[in-house]
Amino acid sequence: MLDKNELASSTELEIAIPENGFSTELIEALYGICAKQKILLEAYLVLKKVDEDVSLLLGLLFSGTNTIDQQEQEIQLILSEVTNLFSDGLAVDAICLNLHTQLKESIISVTSPFYKRG
Repeated sequence: MLDKNELASSTELEIAIPENGFSTELIEALYGICAKQKILLEAYLVLKKVDEDVSLLLGLLFSGTNTIDQQEQEIQLILSEVTNLFSDGLAVDAICLNLHTQLKESIISVTSPFYKRG
């Protein structure tokens, strides 16, 4: 999981949607992974660009009744399944948006969730 200090103010986020090079099949596979998680409320997908490095960033929003340890376990489950989707070694990061309010607001301002419970 990303440490809150790893996202510098120079980090540029871009929307990761099929029109920007991600297939509908990928979004559906990610949706399926997220749908299996019990405490996940919403999930966002963006590209994280730092200098020339590009990775996928999953922004995960959990119900407020869960502990940080429970959220961390869910993130690890999601990451283990998501990394199995990629054979080319694309870096995938995940971050709990409950703990990073400013990042949450930034992501919500540029895209809607690809996964939303209920």
